[in-house]
Amino acid sequence: MKAIEPPRIDRQIEVHLMGDWGWANLHRVCGWLGSQLIEQSGKGSKYAIWNTPYCAAESVHSLAAGEVDMSMSTPAHMVKNAVDGKGLYEKTPYPDLMSLGTMPQTDSLLLAVDASLGIRTFDDIREKKPALHISTSPNDGVNNIGIVVEKLLEAAEIPKEKILEWGGSFVLAGPPDQCIQAVRDGRANTLFYEAIMTPYWRNLAKDKPLNFLRFDPEVLTHLNDTYDWQTNIVPAGYHVGQDQDIEAIDWSDWLMIVRPEFDEEIAYVLAWAGCTTMEIIERQYRHLDPSISPLTYPLDPEKIFQSPLPLHPGAARYYRDAGLID
Repeated sequence: MKAIEPPRIDRQIEVHLMGDWGWANLHRVCGWLGSQLIEQSGKGSKYAIWNTPYCAAESVHSLAAGEVDMSMSTPAHMVKNAVDGKGLYEKTPYPDLMSLGTMPQTDSLLLAVDASLGIRTFDDIREKKPALHISTSPNDGVNNIGIVVEKLLEAAEIPKEKILEWGGSFVLAGPPDQCIQAVRDGRANTLFYEAIMTPYWRNLAKDKPLNFLRFDPEVLTHLNDTYDWQTNIVPAGYHVGQDQDIEAIDWSDWLMIVRPEFDEEIAYVLAWAGCTTMEIIERQYRHLDPSISPLTYPLDPEKIFQSPLPLHPGAARYYRDAGLID
């Protein structure tokens, strides 16, 4: 990568960014990038970080409505649904969305069942009809977890109606700590959630025997064919009690989304900051092994410029100047 002289914006600017609910990783990234932007901008410049409950479709809607200038959403590949008018965006497509790039991280959506229920496969669920009390997030029209869980269960021939008919329930919450606490408290006996690297997931698996279920390959293929939802592999042994590789819905990467009219100078500086000032954010995660870090460090500019959406011209110009793209 070519070294670039730190870019300057010789005027006062104000930028509004959207991260997460306030104390998690996307807010950290926004704080890092926003601070570097202001350091390179004129006197009196400022930025704000707005909270949001899920970092999912609601973040995209807020950006498209002009409420913020840049928002972040995860998993990155699901944001392409907004451009294509699929899934949560079937009635509200945003074909012109662009990106500044991607903050790389590795995550998946896993399903784990209290081992005392004796459920090890989806066939077991269909045959034994257990009362599953599933801790997950709601399908409320904007939550990515909620729609994927609902569509996956439907494709597996275990729709919500059957779960309820068998005496089960859905225990709904937003952040991972709340969903996982429901299993610890006994309000739920099944966890269907992402953020698998967090101590919430890891400590639950250590403290409580769980069976991690493999998803039916034909179900994952159907979801990919219908919604373009991608998969990745969670290797055996990632969690205590996980004795096999699991192909799961990929929940990786945080996408930095903008509208086409986003200021090109600001886009250039943000792309520069993401690729050259990584030490500021990486040192906040080095107490964790990279395999269990919410941010996959060391950050690699070769991955940062990759995006499921077209790159904004300002960001693309930086990546071109740095020799990362042609």
